[in-house]
Amino acid sequence: MPQAIGGANKQYTVGGLKLSPTADNNPDFGLGGNTNSVEDNGDGTLRVIVETKGGRIEGLEVAADPGKLEALQKLANDPFTLVPFTVTRPDGRIYQAMGIVTGDVQEQNGTATITFDFHAEGSFTLQS
Repeated sequence: MPQAIGGANKQYTVGGLKLSPTADNNPDFGLGGNTNSVEDNGDGTLRVIVETKGGRIEGLEVAADPGKLEALQKLANDPFTLVPFTVTRPDGRIYQAMGIVTGDVQEQNGTATITFDFHAEGSFTLQS
């Protein structure tokens, strides 16, 4: 059995809206958690800087099915209401988080696709 399976994500849901990823979409996906960096002190010792970040998936591209652009923009227009988001990865793993639609929600007429981003409050968690 392969150790890693690449390819396009299989499905997204945001606020109950099912979305079909494009076959060549390759968004940046981060679970969320700590980002550590090290800084030097003047005496040669080190200090660790810990920054906690929420999960995120950026550069999403989905099929522009009828009504999807308007539905996604409606979610983006309400940034104070967290909505559920799931991503089904190429190997079948499903991650879930609560957060908001971010970035420009845009439709590309030539390719019949919609692009947007999603940022989680907290981390994405593995569901199955």
